[in-house]
Amino acid sequence: MNVLIITTTLLFTNPGFSPDQIEGHWLAGEGQSIIEIYLTDQQYLNGKIVWLEQPNDKKGRPHTDRMNPDKDLRSQPIIGLRMLENCVYEQGNWQGQLYVPKKGRTVDVILTMVGTDELLLTVSFRGFSREITWYRSQLPNE
Repeated sequence: MNVLIITTTLLFTNPGFSPDQIEGHWLAGEGQSIIEIYLTDQQYLNGKIVWLEQPNDKKGRPHTDRMNPDKDLRSQPIIGLRMLENCVYEQGNWQGQLYVPKKGRTVDVILTMVGTDELLLTVSFRGFSREITWYRSQLPNE
């Protein structure tokens, strides 16, 4: 019985990562983009797109946020676009909002460090959830 309790506790407990260990570059979107995650004022976590595997469209123009529901923002470049916004650290996880440029939609997100180089995102929208894994990365040519 004690072994079962200890095993269950180890499986469902955050392994004790400090909140700032999430900072850095993360490979997302099946390797198609890199997101830079950073803290602001040691209180909020934000993340922006800093690299795309295909940064330009077929005509050589930078990809833009063409699916944004705000028509005035559709011409902003994808590189530099903030995806994670105002995430707060609670109970071992970061919780906040994730903007998905491909869908032009903002969803709820919980970010959990699984290891020093693995980040689990639990994304929720309209009662549905799914998990996505991002991996620590470096920008090409670093």
